[in-house]
Amino acid sequence: MPGFAKPTKTTIIPVLRYRDAPAAIEWLCLTFGFEKHLVAPDDDGTIAHAQLSFGNGMIMLGSALNDETEFGLLVKQPDEIGGGSTQSAYVVVTDADAVYASAKAAGARIASRSGTKITAVAALVATTWKGTCGALAPMTRGER
Repeated sequence: MPGFAKPTKTTIIPVLRYRDAPAAIEWLCLTFGFEKHLVAPDDDGTIAHAQLSFGNGMIMLGSALNDETEFGLLVKQPDEIGGGSTQSAYVVVTDADAVYASAKAAGARIASRSGTKITAVAALVATTWKGTCGALAPMTRGER
């Protein structure tokens, strides 16, 4: 099979949607250390598109709208499916304990923690923003 991956900074970019994308962007930057690469707000205060970088990775996100677009019809928010999580992204960090402390201090509900893996569920302003983000400390080959 031919190699389809483009030789670029990152080849897989998760796309996330949030009811309050501006708050989610600030929370991800302050809590996990993401950096704003591009933020394109709409006139109504929602986010049309944003790119946040972390190391050599990136996520793209935008505001969840009540739209009838093909993509909008496929993606559901937690309040539309009984509060479950509909999106997840893991970030590889140098110190999972520090990320844990930062997430907890920022109000994240820690869903699980085992060894070097932490799953934090953050809820800002009740249920206006909810997402799942995990932090994974690098492991040596023998630790896998």
